[in-house]
Amino acid sequence: MLRGNQQGLNRRQALRILGTSFAIGTAALRTGRPVAARAATEPSWPTFQFDNGRSGYNPHGRRPTGKLTKVWETTDGSFSSSPAVVGELLYHGTAANGLFAYDVADGCIVWNSPTNGRIAPSRPTVANGVVYIGDWEHIFYAFDSATGSELWRYDAGAILNHDSVVSDGVVYFSDANGVIHAISAADGTPIWSLDTGFGITSLAMSDGSIFFGGSNSRISRLDAATGVVEWSHPVPYSPRHIVLVDGIVYVGGWPYLATYDAADGTERWRVYVGTITNSPAISDRLIYLGSTNNQLLAFDRATGEEQWAFSVGDHPIQGIVSSPAVVQNRVYFGGYDRYVYELHARTGKLMWSFDTGTEITGSPAVVNRRLYIGSRLGGMYAFG
Repeated sequence: MLRGNQQGLNRRQALRILGTSFAIGTAALRTGRPVAARAATEPSWPTFQFDNGRSGYNPHGRRPTGKLTKVWETTDGSFSSSPAVVGELLYHGTAANGLFAYDVADGCIVWNSPTNGRIAPSRPTVANGVVYIGDWEHIFYAFDSATGSELWRYDAGAILNHDSVVSDGVVYFSDANGVIHAISAADGTPIWSLDTGFGITSLAMSDGSIFFGGSNSRISRLDAATGVVEWSHPVPYSPRHIVLVDGIVYVGGWPYLATYDAADGTERWRVYVGTITNSPAISDRLIYLGSTNNQLLAFDRATGEEQWAFSVGDHPIQGIVSSPAVVQNRVYFGGYDRYVYELHARTGKLMWSFDTGTEITGSPAVVNRRLYIGSRLGGMYAFG
């Protein structure tokens, strides 16, 4: 499959950031306020942080009840990223070459499809019976979710270490060179691509718009249909994580947590946090995120006021890189201190923890009363 700039040029938006600013497209801006996509329901956690907005919150999910116990554990190698769970299968890529599908009942491998290069930390997205994921050898893949058969591949021309979003028959993802790709979900045909000229975050999407942050200290919104930049604003920090919920863009950066109106990029509030090490999760009232000071923090969505802080065990490298998941008034995450945690979402009270014996760098999926999470050097765990 040729790259997007080698075919379909009549549909490609060859825009590039010059200096510190975008060239803004002449298309009319959308006037509506985007609403986060939370269409996924049980039993499903189909993409990183649950939905295309990356909220990390399933308002319809069912958490494990009582004291959690380990149901199964795999020993297939490094699981440094995060799983997707749809129906009876859990999907995960590893630092070794290959995408795996496991039976959620017992952790047995259902299929394993090889890739050209390592997959982690890229995480799979599952939509309409297809698993989408990229590898470090520049290839973006589509696999049949039931059998693992490769359906098509697309050469992006750069390392793929970010997550994809799928909407209206199109897959969107960014590469390590700062190029955003939009390709057909059916066959990988390129639709448009945008070279931002800078390293960028993974994408968040809703209501026909794509949001991302750049290493040039800007946050931006694109029209998903055309790739035209709708707005782009400088920010006084380095944005690292973008989340979109209910018409508000939440940005975790170095060293601020900030919120912006998705319609025009107007800043609502900004608070100093320090180094944010994971993607924030956004529930109905609170924002949850981790930092290198070994704390999981909760902030009020409306004001940014800190509500509580939970400290994990000290670690000389990083504290919490596992992005939290929120289901039924509980917050789940893992730490570099080797533990998996369950906290009360409103108070931060510790409800349960489990020592895996190795650092937890993956983010959890919570589906059908089970918690799934991967460790850096061990395997995948299921708790229920």
